[in-house]
Amino acid sequence: MIKSKTVLVKDKRGIPCIMERVEKCLHRDIDPTVTGDAIHPMFIIRDKVVDAIYLPKYISSMVDGIPYSLPIQTPATGLNFDEVIECHRLKGDGWHTMTAVEWKFIEDCINLSGKEPHGNTHFGRYHANESEKGIPSAKYREITLTGSGPDTWYTGHSKDGIADFIGNVWKIVTGMRMVDGKIQYIKNNDAAAPDCDMSENSAEWADVLIDGKPLKASFVDDEVCFVATDDETVGDYGGSRWKDVEINIENIPDYVKALGIFPAKQADNDAIVYVDTEEGERVPLRGGSFSNTSDAGSSALYLGGERSHAYGNVGFFSAYYEVKADC
Repeated sequence: MIKSKTVLVKDKRGIPCIMERVEKCLHRDIDPTVTGDAIHPMFIIRDKVVDAIYLPKYISSMVDGIPYSLPIQTPATGLNFDEVIECHRLKGDGWHTMTAVEWKFIEDCINLSGKEPHGNTHFGRYHANESEKGIPSAKYREITLTGSGPDTWYTGHSKDGIADFIGNVWKIVTGMRMVDGKIQYIKNNDAAAPDCDMSENSAEWADVLIDGKPLKASFVDDEVCFVATDDETVGDYGGSRWKDVEINIENIPDYVKALGIFPAKQADNDAIVYVDTEEGERVPLRGGSFSNTSDAGSSALYLGGERSHAYGNVGFFSAYYEVKADC
């Protein structure tokens, strides 16, 4: 059983965020396809095991250039990848943009519960039931204020969960990317570390290898495909629903499962995965936005934007861990 509780965590300015403190657990506790007694990679930072990760209750909003997890706020948008990373480092040690493994941990929790959250997927309302709506932002009417939707817009369909995980705005995550169609990552949860170098040419990025071969994405014949190969793949761009994606991999390693490249559940999964494999680096966005309707979802993945791009429909989640002297 995953142990968690809602807490207030103050940053170095003494201003609190509302967070969900999740105690360390085994990888198999959250992903039933994993065997063995390995600690979940989310709790391993710079080769040290941390006692807990503090996940956000709300999409981040900005106060004087610093992000906060607070209710009934306009989500922060219009920042690029590097700007989102930097604003968390201004907040203090341990604060960071939600990482790929943290996102997948939440997705795995959703999969275990069997309750996929709803959300703002159609300009302030839930596309499949438009009686479900949030409070529109005075600044951007199509975006709803953080946590202002009904219970079903939270993970677990309860206000005890995380709000707006699905829809409202796409969410930037760190620690995973695609370069020329090749998937790369930063090991364990090192992307959460204050000193992690996530610049484009950083040596911390490594190829995702499966049986010694790099994992690559391609878009061929109007279909997204993933394959581990040393061969060249066709550079193109486009999207598919996960239920239609071709995954030509027999055994997916546990560390790859934790990265969230592949969904916790593929069958009947209408969430979109979009890839632009033509040229250069692409950074990940998760969850969908206010205009994605049925394309949004906990496994929705957009690998089509450059790190320099900033969009009005893209925000982010903030997370935290306690930095100790030996971490």
